[in-house]
Amino acid sequence: MSENRDEQLRAEIQKQVDQIFWSREQAQKNLAEIHRRAGERSKIMRLPKKGIMIAAAAAILATGSITAIAAGKIAWTSSSTNKNEAIYSVSELKKQAEEKLGTNVVILDQLSDGSTFEEGYVTQVNAHDENGNVVNTYPEISIHYSGMLSVSIEKGIGESDSSNAPDYHENYHGISIYASEDNYLFLPPDAEPSEEDRKLEEEGKLYISYGSSQEERKVFRFVKWSYEGVNYMVHAFDDKSVEDLVALAKGYIDAE
Repeated sequence: MSENRDEQLRAEIQKQVDQIFWSREQAQKNLAEIHRRAGERSKIMRLPKKGIMIAAAAAILATGSITAIAAGKIAWTSSSTNKNEAIYSVSELKKQAEEKLGTNVVILDQLSDGSTFEEGYVTQVNAHDENGNVVNTYPEISIHYSGMLSVSIEKGIGESDSSNAPDYHENYHGISIYASEDNYLFLPPDAEPSEEDRKLEEEGKLYISYGSSQEERKVFRFVKWSYEGVNYMVHAFDDKSVEDLVALAKGYIDAE
């Protein structure tokens, strides 16, 4: 994507963002969901990072998401969610999730810190090769809880592991728990990062995304584990520490 094309897309993003109202909480949940997928630090390899992050910002407009990973022939994956397809019942979400995944899954009404279920989505993830051809598809479950917390469930293309150098690892009741945190800078579409921030991005210490209404810095934290062939992840921006999320993961595992 050329620089001119980047600028055109960023201008269009801002135009569309200005026409949409989200509560602060909903906007943060959208960002968390998108950057959970777009920001796994060692997996963004084959697409230009700037292009990915611009696409991620644009995807907020449709409450969708995009990510890039590297795993064999798969170069990147994409999926989207539609607010009109939100499921507000845990029992219904569990039913649809198990039908799609073909196995039992654990979906909690309440997390161990008291956060309560708000809504969930059943989506399909498309895995693409470097030419954009779909080479695999798999379902994913996205769940939002109060307290700015989200849980994701999928079978995907492999179990959770330490391939992206987690900041924390623990074996809990025979289940490996991995946790990481990443720093993000959100900028308006027409803004440019400082040289210091560009350097941090080049070093893999900062992720820069365009499409926000103002400059914001946030820390995205996630904890993941696998149980009976299913991958689980608890994630949040800023409001929870790694220790908080690990405790939530342990509570989830205890419920399994």
